[in-house]
Amino acid sequence: MVHGVQEIVGHLSNRDHMTMIVVTHQMNFAEKIADEVLFLEDGRIFEDTPGKDFFKNPQTARAREFLDSMDF
Repeated sequence: MVHGVQEIVGHLSNRDHMTMIVVTHQMNFAEKIADEVLFLEDGRIFEDTPGKDFFKNPQTARAREFLDSMDF
């Protein structure tokens, strides 16, 4: 199912240049589609950063802990 959603999201963003807000815990999916990541916990924004930077070099300890806990 994720692949189908990823395909649709990619199509909409590339062809139609549509801006989308996607909320997910699927980090593999998010890493592939995110231009920008807002990492939130308890209603507080911990990071607002480009997607490629977030997944390779998170700036906060909480984001690093979260990514380390995910199996992706």
